[in-house]
Amino acid sequence: MVKGHKSKACVIMKQNFKNFDEQAFLHDLFYADLDKICLIPDPELAFNQFFHVSNSLTEKHAPYKRFRIEDHFNPWFFTELSEAIHAKGLAWSKARLTDNHTDWLHF
Repeated sequence: MVKGHKSKACVIMKQNFKNFDEQAFLHDLFYADLDKICLIPDPELAFNQFFHVSNSLTEKHAPYKRFRIEDHFNPWFFTELSEAIHAKGLAWSKARLTDNHTDWLHF
């Protein structure tokens, strides 16, 4: 008996827009200190400041949420099987499109 391959779960971060309030976001954006960014002579420092302000606003209104994704390894589903399924789908699409008897036999 072959034991299943066990791998670590992958954790991804995704922004949650479920409770996003556009008016509140625009209000906070309007009152953000964006005018001070124009006064910074160094473009790199100005960009870093803009990036910091914009990220803090988006984090406030659309916070990041962690998701765990389990990796399911199927030892019987190998590359050749995947390619055969793909080829069958292409043959089916071609047979439907052309409605040719030869294409239907190939499918």
